[in-house]
Amino acid sequence: MRRRLATLLLLGACAAEPRPPAPLTLAQVTERATPLGQQMRAAQACAIDLPASAQDRAARIEATAIALNQLQGGVAARDAFLRGLEPQRQRPRDRAGWCREQTPAIARSAQWLGSAEGEAFAQRAEALLN
Repeated sequence: MRRRLATLLLLGACAAEPRPPAPLTLAQVTERATPLGQQMRAAQACAIDLPASAQDRAARIEATAIALNQLQGGVAARDAFLRGLEPQRQRPRDRAGWCREQTPAIARSAQWLGSAEGEAFAQRAEALLN
């Protein structure tokens, strides 16, 4: 009876261990890096201050995406990715309105980048280059 209980407890403990997340793909890194890059550039254009940690994580994710795009598709793929990072701006006379529209997405990205999930994503992305 004790042996059976010990086996059940051991199985329960093993089942409770979290599985490591599946490795990321180029598409997943690019999919996340593109809006992050756009929002970081929009924040700069709109003079919105962001925590240095959020900027650092965004840069790490973006740098990984740049390197992966170049490794898998060459310079043309890298350059296409970089062109996609430029935020879509409205006419200069409506810059204030454009900045107001960008603020919620910038804030969400900064919050995600400052979270444990954001750090874990950056680490998993960088692991693709190793």
